Amino acid sequence: MTPACCLSLRSLVRCALFVAAGIVLGQLFHLVGMGATFLPLHLPAQIGGLLLGAQAGLLIGVCTPLSSSLLTGMPPLLPMALRMIVEVGAYGYLAGLLHRNLRLAPLPSLLGAILGGRLLLALADSLFFWHLGLPRLSVAQNAWLGLSFGFPGICLQLALVPPVLDLLKRHLSKTRRRD
Repeated sequence: MTPACCLSLRSLVRCALFVAAGIVLGQLFHLVGMGATFLPLHLPAQIGGLLLGAQAGLLIGVCTPLSSSLLTGMPPLLPMALRMIVEVGAYGYLAGLLHRNLRLAPLPSLLGAILGGRLLLALADSLFFWHLGLPRLSVAQNAWLGLSFGFPGICLQLALVPPVLDLLKRHLSKTRRRD
């Protein structure tokens, strides 16, 4: 039996696959100049959190922007990848927490994760700018800007994540029956 704070080897392998998918998605979207618009690195963390749980979602959300930055240079490590680690990590964790632990349906879980992740990013940005002594916006202003600039990506997430999650759940249930 695996302790509650640890992931099984199977879950770690699945996390690694989601991280790799995030890196590839990021590159594909950036090739056509749509990475910042459609937020492709968010998708694997959200799906992974919904499918594998909060801990796996957090791991995927932290590792995807960091790995992508170190391997491809996108997003740039400072400041974007560090900001995204907070946001995307929160997306994965909250999606898993809301769906797997609190038993909410995928769409409300995803919405809660998006709102929570954007709020944490706004808080992190406010603290970051305050720490550097730079002019800063309020947390509410940062959150609103994050939601408005991220709107195309949020629409993509709301449209793609639930059907992809359903497809993966059906595939995994077929695989388990064969084992």
